[in-house]
Amino acid sequence: MLPIITCFPGVGILGTFRFLLALSVALGHFGTVFGYYMMNGRMAVQCFYMISGFLISLVLSNKYDPATADGRWLFYTNRALRIFVPYWSFCLLIFAGHALIYFALGIQFGVDAALVQHWPEMTLITRIYLLFSNIFIVTQEWSMWLVYQSGAITPVWNSDQYASHLGAFQIIPQAWSVSLELMFYALAPFLLRRHSLLLLAIIVATYLLRSAAQAWGFNGSGFVYRFFPFEIGLFLAGALSHRVYAHLNSRGLINSRLCSAVSVLLLGTVLVQQFIDRLDNHTFYILVVVALPAMFDVSRRIRLDSLLGDLSYPIYLAHLAVLGFGEIVATAVIGPLENRNWLIIGMVAGTVLVAIAYVHWIDAPFERWRQRRAVRERQERTSVAGYGGQGIGLVQTPA
Repeated sequence: MLPIITCFPGVGILGTFRFLLALSVALGHFGTVFGYYMMNGRMAVQCFYMISGFLISLVLSNKYDPATADGRWLFYTNRALRIFVPYWSFCLLIFAGHALIYFALGIQFGVDAALVQHWPEMTLITRIYLLFSNIFIVTQEWSMWLVYQSGAITPVWNSDQYASHLGAFQIIPQAWSVSLELMFYALAPFLLRRHSLLLLAIIVATYLLRSAAQAWGFNGSGFVYRFFPFEIGLFLAGALSHRVYAHLNSRGLINSRLCSAVSVLLLGTVLVQQFIDRLDNHTFYILVVVALPAMFDVSRRIRLDSLLGDLSYPIYLAHLAVLGFGEIVATAVIGPLENRNWLIIGMVAGTVLVAIAYVHWIDAPFERWRQRRAVRERQERTSVAGYGGQGIGLVQTPA
C-alpha cells in the first residue's frame, strides 16, 4: 500500500505552528505592523483548541490510563501543574512589574489600579467571583455575559456592547481561553474513550447549534468563540485527527516527505491567511485538522520545533503585560509615540525574550520534575499491579 502522509527532513512544524499562533494572538492585541497581522487572534485561539484535542488524545492513549481512577488522577494533576504553575508565576511577575513601575515612575495602572479604585464599592459576590476567576482561571470567559455596574455584576447577552468589561479586573484577561481548555481536560478521560462516530456526532451538533445561535442573533464574541458547548467540537476534531494519525502510523502509512509538504504548506498559509478571504474561519480549520497528523509526525523528531512550541504558552500569558509595561516605559523615555509600528516590533521581541527567560530559568527545571513524577507514579502503579502488570506507554506539549 502506498504511503499516505509527510516534510522535508529537519523541518519541524507543530511547535512552530503553535509559536506563530501565539504571536498572532499577541499581534491581535498589539496592532498591525505596517498593516500586517499574520492571522486574527480569534482564529489562532480556535486553532489552539484543535491542537489541544490532538495532543490530549495522544497522551491519554499512550501515557495515562483513563479507565482507572489512578490514571485519571495522574492526568488531572499533571495537567493542573502544567497550566497553573506558569499562570500563577506570571501573575506574580505582573504584580512585581506593576510595583516596579509604581516606585520608579509613580504610575499605578492595570488590574492593581482597577481593583484598588473599585474594591470598596464591590458586592461580596463580585469580590468572590473576581478572586476565584483570577486564581483558578475557570469562569473567566463569563466576562462575555457579565458587566460591572456600580460594584455589582449584571448578566447580559453580549458584553461587547458595554464599556464596563470585567477584563479590567483580570490579572491575565486573555486566560479565558485556558478556562475552556480546563473544562475539556475535565471531560477528556471520559469523552475520548467513546466511539469515533459519537465524537463526530457531537462535532456536527456543535456546528448546528452554532449556526442556530447566529441565526437567532446570538453573534457576540462570547457565542462566536468563547462558548464551551460550541467550542468543544473543535477539541474533538483535533482528537479525531489524532485517531487518524494513530491508525495510519500503526500500519506504516506515514510518509515523511508528504508530511513535510503538507506541513510547510499549512505554515505558509498561516503567514498569508489575512490576504485570502476564502480561508477565513472554519474553512481554514478543516485544513488544520487534516494537517495535524503530518505536522506532528515531523515535529516529534525535531528538538528546535519543540523549543519553539514551549514558548507558545508563556507568550500567550505574558504579551498583554509586556505591552502595558512597554507603552508606559516608552512614553516615559521617548514621549508620545506617533508611529506605533516600531513599538509593536519591540513589544513582540520583548514578549519572546520574556518567554525564553521563563522557559529557561523557571519552566525547564519544573518540567523535568513533573515528568519524573509521572514516570515514578506509573512505575509504582505497575509494581503494585504485580509481575503481569503493564505500564502506560507530548512530545510537543508535555502532559
